[in-house]
Amino acid sequence: MGYVGTGRFTAYSALHDLDGALQTANSSIASANSSIASANSSLAAINTLLASGVKTIFLSCAGGWSSATLPDAGFLSAETSTNKVNFKGTKMAASASDQKHEFGLIMPMNYNGGTVTGKAVFYVPSSTDASSHTVIFGLQGVAIASGGTADTAYGTAQEVTYTVASSIAGKIITTDAIAAMTIAGSPAGGNWHQFRTYRKGSDTYTGDLILLGWILNYTTDNYSDV
Repeated sequence: MGYVGTGRFTAYSALHDLDGALQTANSSIASANSSIASANSSLAAINTLLASGVKTIFLSCAGGWSSATLPDAGFLSAETSTNKVNFKGTKMAASASDQKHEFGLIMPMNYNGGTVTGKAVFYVPSSTDASSHTVIFGLQGVAIASGGTADTAYGTAQEVTYTVASSIAGKIITTDAIAAMTIAGSPAGGNWHQFRTYRKGSDTYTGDLILLGWILNYTTDNYSDV
């Protein structure tokens, strides 16, 4: 009987040790699950930050075209005198009428279809006035989905004014950003987007300019753009 009792005690002891080991294992699993949940939460936060970032596209006037109605003065190249740096854009002449230039592109797939902002970039190739005159550029956009009507009106333009405080001959100028601009039609990643820029005829700067393009900022809803 003593042998049997000893056997039972040994069995109970083994079961107790097993139960303790199971509790320890369950505690370790719970701790691991907590760590995994914390890591997933961090990854989700990172993915959210990556998905909702602001991206940049440059709309180069060298890759655009003059509007048929109220066109700009055509493509113009310029070379600096000393280091022979060459620039190409569209000539925006001083005029009583607006002068217009257009661009087209497929927006990246991760574009969220929201408003965009932008800054005009221009070059002044020759001597200029320095009388605190203004240069005014505008930008507007329209988006057309596959199967959509091409003859869709552009959205409301947003404008930016640059004041010439001193001679800017031979300099590249980046303007301030326009206010948030709504693109008309069907703005979405993968759709055709067309943008129209213009120099406003009512600005007061008397010289001609070479508009190089626009820095366009848009918001994404996904890290990948495919």
